Amino acid sequence: LLSRQLLPRLADGLDALVVNPAAQQLGAVRDALAWLPALGAEAVAMLLDEHLWGKWQAALQAWLAQPGVRFEQVAAWYVGWRSLLPA
Repeated sequence: LLSRQLLPRLADGLDALVVNPAAQQLGAVRDALAWLPALGAEAVAMLLDEHLWGKWQAALQAWLAQPGVRFEQVAAWYVGWRSLLPA
């Protein structure tokens, strides 16, 4: 039941997420992570890998390529994302 109904909804939420360092909305990520105990780490990791990390990496690369990038802001953004993930 969870994999047939819940995983597609979580995937849709992550697909709709725009990774924007200037105004990040994290609801879809938090929703996916909230299901970690029920779905398990492998399922949630696969969900994030397939529906989020490519966009996240592209946003990071675009930001780092900008002239005059402030690396302390990039580092703070990274730390914020890292704090969302369980150890």
